[in-house]
Parts: sequence; structure tokens; C-alpha cells
Amino acid sequence: MRGAAASLVGQFFGFDLRVLRIFRLFRLLKLARYSQALQALLAVLLAERSALFASTILLLATMCFFGELMHLAEGSIQPHALGTMPGAMYWALTTLATVGYGDIVPVTAVGKFIAGCTMVMGLSLFALPVGIIANGFVTGLSRRRFAITWTMLRRQPLFRGFDIEALNTILEVPTALIAREHAQVTVAGKEASTFYLIVSGHACAEIGDASEDIGPGAIFGDEALYHSLNYNQTVTADTDLRIIAFPGDELRRLCRKYPLLQQRIEEGLARNGRSHTTVAHTRRLDDLETENSKLRRILSDLVIERAGPARAEPAE
Repeated sequence: MRGAAASLVGQFFGFDLRVLRIFRLFRLLKLARYSQALQALLAVLLAERSALFASTILLLATMCFFGELMHLAEGSIQPHALGTMPGAMYWALTTLATVGYGDIVPVTAVGKFIAGCTMVMGLSLFALPVGIIANGFVTGLSRRRFAITWTMLRRQPLFRGFDIEALNTILEVPTALIAREHAQVTVAGKEASTFYLIVSGHACAEIGDASEDIGPGAIFGDEALYHSLNYNQTVTADTDLRIIAFPGDELRRLCRKYPLLQQRIEEGLARNGRSHTTVAHTRRLDDLETENSKLRRILSDLVIERAGPARAEPAE
């Protein structure tokens, strides 16, 4: 129906309106809502718009300058190509971009010298926006991190009462992250590899159909404390979150070194009613491993007892 209406309107006005379908491509811009990378790129372009605009103005001025020089140098020799300023500016733009189609080539020594200078300037001018954007990305990444201090750890309920030596050891392990608003920190069903502690901000933890608000001092991603488990909840930032992330392997090492840390993690999670199944499952695995070790010892004792008489018979 829409195509037929466009055809009828096109016949009435004298042109085909179906060409307007190309604007459907703008729907791709909606992807920026769901892609952190696109959001970061747009944020960098917005933050560095003044520097990018200045570099664009500099590029246009350089194009006009070298185009004018080439027009003066070879305009009379190649009137069809360089006899007008638009033609000379086209040559300057292709040369600055180091494309060099070869449709316009200087023939005089002065023209070749100008072309060489234009190429060198092009390398510098086109590298300038790349450097600006790269610097913006680095600045943006640095803003997403913050310094983890000894005092910060000491204020957290999870580490309250630890001595200075223990806190210094723990301080070497985590990394600091800033999760932007509406960003998902953990997703239910994915492999649990990181344990998180909220320093500031608020988030929503969803387990099935239930949800709860968590804030400073809360911990989640406890499944990383155990081997081969997946996250059982999805945590989404309601505001900008400052979180401390512990890799699972390092967290398990710290818990073996400081049993109080593991005890507090399990107590806090049990208090929130989020990890009874995980803790019970882990304890069951520990019991099975203990039983297996006992069975192996019993079997080894039986083998030794049976091998004893067999060795004693030849001696008789």
C-alpha cells in the first residue's frame, strides 16, 4: 500500500518518491542505544567536536592554499584541468588525501614541487583527526576508572576489621570500573568469572521474576567464588556505578588465605537470600571430594593387605 501510494504521488508531482526509502537506513542509528562501543564513539565525537571542527577548517584552508598555488603554477599550461579554482581544489583534495587518481598530473618542476609539499601536508592533516579521536577514547577510558585506596577498602563492610597487611595484599588484586546508567554488569546464565563490590551508586538485581535494589556495600557475582558456575542474576545499573571487580581465580586465592573473607561473603549472600543453593551445592561437592579421598585410602589399604600375603608365600 505504501509503495502504491508513493507511486501515485510521484506520478502526480512528476517524480518517483520511492527514492525516499533510503531514509530507512537511519533506523540503524537506533543501534547506538544498545552498543556501548557506538555510545563511546558518539560521546568522543561530541566531546571533541571543537577540535575536529578546527582540524576540518585547517584542512579546507590548506586545500585552498595549495589549489591556488597549483592554479598559478600550471593553470596556463593545463587550462582544462587546472585553469579554474574548482579544478585546482579538486586536485589539491585528492593529493592531500594521498589518493592520486592520476587524472591530473603536474608537468613542470614547480608544479611537482608543490605536489610533493601537498602530499606531506596531507599525511599530517589527515592524521590529526585520528589523534584527536584516539585521545578522546583514552580520556573516556580513564574516566571509567577510579583509584582503589586502602581507606576505600577499609570502609567496606566486607573488609571491616582486616589489618593493614591483609588490606595491602587484597589491594593488589581488584580493578576499578565505572558502569554507566542502564549498563548490564552481570547477565544470568553467563559464566561467572568476576566478583563485584559496589562502592557507590545503585543497581537492580533480577532473579527470575523477582528483583531488588542494591547499593553501596552490596556484593554480587558470588558464583565466581566457585568453579564452573554461571551467574544466577542479572544486575543492571540504575545510576552510574563505581564497582570493584575481583577475578574469580584471585578471589578464591584470597578466600583460602583469609577464611574470614569467604565467611563474610557467604553470610552476606545468605542474609540477602541469594546463594543458599550455590553454597549448599559447593558444600555437597566438598563432602563428595572428602568421601572420595576416604574411599581411595581404604582401597589403597586393601591393596596393600592383599599384596602382603602374596609377597610372604615365596619366603616360606
